Amino acid sequence: MLNDFFLNLYGQLNTVIPGFVLDFIINHMTMRLVLANLVCFVLTLGGWILVDQLGCSFDKAIRHFQIYRFVTCMFVHDGPGHLMANMSSLIINGLIVESTFGPQAMLIFYFGSGIIGGIAACIIHKVLGDECISVGASGAICGLMGVTIMNTVTGLGITGNLLYVLIAVIPILIIGFSRGADNVCHFTSFFAGAALFFFLRM
Repeated sequence: MLNDFFLNLYGQLNTVIPGFVLDFIINHMTMRLVLANLVCFVLTLGGWILVDQLGCSFDKAIRHFQIYRFVTCMFVHDGPGHLMANMSSLIINGLIVESTFGPQAMLIFYFGSGIIGGIAACIIHKVLGDECISVGASGAICGLMGVTIMNTVTGLGITGNLLYVLIAVIPILIIGFSRGADNVCHFTSFFAGAALFFFLRM
């Protein structure tokens, strides 16, 4: 029954989305993540999802033990510019990591670095007395950057990937210099991704 549902859904989507585009989305985990972010953003615009309910902060995620926020915060964005910058960077970095390590490893790097970096960032913000609600996929994306850069500089990867990563850094830098950006989470997630790379390569 579930298989029939997805086949029916695929048929309906195929009437509005070109088949090759739909196949590309279905066959790449990175594009599924992008699609999930787009759906969440539409739900946010419609008022079905509130950023404050899913965003991450020390008080909400750790003190009140709402640990689901370390995951949900990666799928909500503060405006279309924030979303598009993150998704363009996710497509580049995600496809590089996915093609190099496979879709399952990419998910481990993505969620692992996003969650670890998010926890570290919450603690650092609390120590600094800077309570804020963090949202967006940029932390996890920085983790993917850490993976690709470490894979390149250690001589295990393709040097050409570094150019794509540097291009993908541009939207993250734009976000980083914008008001309210959580650069602490960007850095902690980057190093979390680099650490996960070495851990999983052992």
